[in-house]
Amino acid sequence: MITLGLNEKYDLLGAVSYLKSRDHTGDNIGVIGFSMGAATSLLATSESDDIKAVIADSPFRNAGLFLREGLPFFSGLPAFPFSYTSTWMANWAFKVDLDSISPMDAVKKMQDKPVMLIHGTGDQQISYKNTEVIYESLKDNPSAEVWYPQNTEHIDAINHYPTEYFQRVDRFMDTYIGKE
Repeated sequence: MITLGLNEKYDLLGAVSYLKSRDHTGDNIGVIGFSMGAATSLLATSESDDIKAVIADSPFRNAGLFLREGLPFFSGLPAFPFSYTSTWMANWAFKVDLDSISPMDAVKKMQDKPVMLIHGTGDQQISYKNTEVIYESLKDNPSAEVWYPQNTEHIDAINHYPTEYFQRVDRFMDTYIGKE
């Protein structure tokens, strides 16, 4: 079942723990996530000393807001009354406040970790404004950076700007994780 990062972060933390236990990593682990995986990567990184750097491509800032704002796009249903009704039902069914699943709040605990955010300005599934809010939460982090590829759809910067995308990602990881 998809939980918008609430439980998925434990999958990522478990993968990191597994790698560490098998001596397949050094001390420098970096992660990259896309869409909900980007949000999950931010949530997990905020809770792990083992993850040293994170790249998040097209994250949402808050699961409750994502559901309320995105439901009309994904379902074709009108925002009122379905967006708020769906959020209420999800909160009731999962026994969790979806607004508490918040990458924008999680990054506030990461003022000393390198964070790269990527979000296309043409994204209609998750507006790049989500990344603007997350980046604002990182304003005191000197190792935070953001890239807004122009006119690219959801997680599509890698296809429109492949050379620049990989150069940026490689440079970031080389700088903060190291080459090996």
